[in-house]
Amino acid sequence: MKNVRFIGAVGIGAAIIAWGCSTSGAGMGPVSASRITAADSQINQDVAAITAPEIATAAYGLLGVEPMGLGVGLMGGPWHGGGMPWSGGGSGARQSVRAASSNCKVDSLGGGFGFGHESIPDTVSFVRTVEFFANSTCENAFDSTATDSIAFTAAFYESDTDSSFTSRRYGNWAYDVAGQPTLDSAPSHIWNGVGASADTSMRIRHNHKRTYQGVAFDTATNVTYPNPRHGWRPDTGTISRWLSATVTDSSDSGVTTKNISRHFTVTFSSSDSVPMKEHDGDRGTMLLGCNLDMGRRRLVPGSCR
Repeated sequence: MKNVRFIGAVGIGAAIIAWGCSTSGAGMGPVSASRITAADSQINQDVAAITAPEIATAAYGLLGVEPMGLGVGLMGGPWHGGGMPWSGGGSGARQSVRAASSNCKVDSLGGGFGFGHESIPDTVSFVRTVEFFANSTCENAFDSTATDSIAFTAAFYESDTDSSFTSRRYGNWAYDVAGQPTLDSAPSHIWNGVGASADTSMRIRHNHKRTYQGVAFDTATNVTYPNPRHGWRPDTGTISRWLSATVTDSSDSGVTTKNISRHFTVTFSSSDSVPMKEHDGDRGTMLLGCNLDMGRRRLVPGSCR
């Protein structure tokens, strides 16, 4: 496995695209006009199934970093080992580093967490940074009487394994959490952020092996958790994804390729099962409406229409 290294919020897209083009297999460049053997409807199902755990990971990532910033524990959740999401342990105690643009400290943490619902657990490893703010001014530490927002960045590697697909991706996120008048006293914490990732996924069904390789750009908009927490699901907000990928279909009759573009949106509602919509990224046409099981990080069986 390649080493996960911090890239930073600036230039996220360029770094991810460069990784995607350097990997083996089908790239994002021009492809032949050959007709792919897998039906478009099956491709839509494949991409939705592969996207589901990755969007759930984005939501859990928001949930998991807040205790890091506030220095508190986390109750409940679907992670390996119980309470704290990084069940496998971090790379040591948090280390303070000097921010390049100010005199305030930026804390950092490396570690990982896992999800044990499949026979081979899904895993995420990460490097994160955190910086505190009050009235738009940075602080050296969290202050319960003043801190009203926290800025995070993360570089991560995610491995998802299902009975019918495998997926591996490298990515970066930059996001923040805010609460008024302070995070400590606010009735809710609101998250916003952006992310980018390079993904290689494989799905085998019948006599076909389909590989999906491309890049995704994610946006978290007003993802809201109550304060204090009474669970690990967001109350409201959305995570959307724009995906561009090349599909390579291998079968007894040969190898064919196809470029696809998709737009996904997930809307949260304090529920285990939340709606996930898939649109054609070029035309805007609705392709699928599914339900995402946030606890299992998979699509609800039979929910896609």
